[in-house]
Amino acid sequence: MSKAQIVKWRDSGLSRAVSLEKMVNLFEEYGGQGMTTREIDRMMGGKQVAVRVMARFPELRAAYHRGIDGRTVDAEAALLQRATGFTKKSIKTSTRTYNGKTETYESEEDVFYPPDVAAIKLLLTNREKTRYNNDGDGKPAVVINFTEADKAL
Repeated sequence: MSKAQIVKWRDSGLSRAVSLEKMVNLFEEYGGQGMTTREIDRMMGGKQVAVRVMARFPELRAAYHRGIDGRTVDAEAALLQRATGFTKKSIKTSTRTYNGKTETYESEEDVFYPPDVAAIKLLLTNREKTRYNNDGDGKPAVVINFTEADKAL
């Protein structure tokens, strides 16, 4: 939907049911793209237009926030992947010159990215606050006795 269509929807008496359905999809897409209300305002041609439209039509506000929530889920999934480690395929290109001839080779290899300690800490302290946060009493939240663990093995 173009800017002209948005302005037409905003200013004219188009059928609310049909147009609102299109706008709901559009606002969900805007939230998913990470657009701010100011950026939406610029597209709609005014100041505070997005806020007023979302206040008038709660369906649009809900759609916008659904789009934002989808991005949050994607970010959490990427953080979890980084915290647990992952393997990714990579294409390595090498060039060799022999007797004046240049040859290029491509090889596919699996690259392992080990778990990231900072990502682990971030996940645990935010997801399991009561278990993994230091509450200021000078003791860590989780105490692991390694000598007892060694005996158990």
